[in-house]
Amino acid sequence: MKNPKTLEDFVIGSGPAGISAAWALIKKGRTVTMLDVGEQLESEKSELRSRLASVEPKNWLEKDITSYTYRRRSEEIDCALPFGSDFLFRDPTNFTDEQKKNTSIGLRPSFAKGGLSNGWGASILPYRQEDIMDWPASTRKLNEHYEALREFMPMAGVADDLKELFPMLSMEKNTSLTPSSQAKEFLARLETKKTYLNQSGIYFGHARQAASSNDCRSCGMCLYGCPYGVVYSAAHTLEKLMKNKLFSYKKGYFVTRFEEQNDSVKLWANNITTDQEVQFSAKHIFVGSGVLPSTQLV
Repeated sequence: MKNPKTLEDFVIGSGPAGISAAWALIKKGRTVTMLDVGEQLESEKSELRSRLASVEPKNWLEKDITSYTYRRRSEEIDCALPFGSDFLFRDPTNFTDEQKKNTSIGLRPSFAKGGLSNGWGASILPYRQEDIMDWPASTRKLNEHYEALREFMPMAGVADDLKELFPMLSMEKNTSLTPSSQAKEFLARLETKKTYLNQSGIYFGHARQAASSNDCRSCGMCLYGCPYGVVYSAAHTLEKLMKNKLFSYKKGYFVTRFEEQNDSVKLWANNITTDQEVQFSAKHIFVGSGVLPSTQLV
């Protein structure tokens, strides 16, 4: 049982950044509370996803495929709808009310459980040293953190020419997803011009992806939300964390501000169900709530 007098570490947000922070803290034996809005897939869409996942793609019903790949186009929304749902960009906090008035801004935050990783495409190619010359951290210092992701994130890739450009994310063996016929043909054509392309500073290879290559059925649903859970989402790791006695997940909280004190931090959050403001005290906080909400908080 947790000691109520002991302040815990708080993590804001359940996307890849928040999940990574929580995972690392728990490994150190720290007690962690995660505050998250946590929008989820509707029960009807969840049942559809489970139905598709229960059989092989050749046995899918046409009506289920149509519903699963549904895209709503209007003046209000033109964005990814994984599993045929708008939960990825649903905003119960009115965070984007002002943004809606400015139609030139297309960036939207995600308040979903697992954040944008529910529909991000799984690309995990790291930075090169040349890309971050003006950063305070070098690729050498970042390398151990990229490797730490392997503890909970599946990685698909192959050792090819990209290994020299991106040594931080090594691929000792081929775990790549099977390329499509178009991708195979494209790579084959590039290979015939490899020397010329390399001399021109152009290199090519297989993508590094957060996906479990062994479980892929090549069903073509990658951009609609893999029903088999092959494409990684931070929500997968969150489910594992919720089984750990050092971790607690508080859903339905939108953090609005924090205040540092001598030996603790106070946080204020709105309970989106009751519309009541709630205050928390933490030992430390780790802000990982996405580009827009994190920027607003800080």
